[in-house]
Amino acid sequence: MIADLWNACMARVEAVCAREERFLSAFELINEITLMRRELPEWQRLPAATAHCVAQRLELAYPPPEERRESGLSEMQRA
Repeated sequence: MIADLWNACMARVEAVCAREERFLSAFELINEITLMRRELPEWQRLPAATAHCVAQRLELAYPPPEERRESGLSEMQRA
């Protein structure tokens, strides 16, 4: 279940990044997870705090924007 959530969040981050050339913050992901939990019954069994931790960890998986600029990485290139 957590892997499914991670993959869904990752797909959402990559879609927004490709379309808008920016990364979603953990706060934005948490808001989207809340909406997804309302729509998907199987995700309602997952504690909200666990879902929020997934969003926070996913945000940590990407370098901060200033680090990407300094290193010359585009928004889609990750270390």
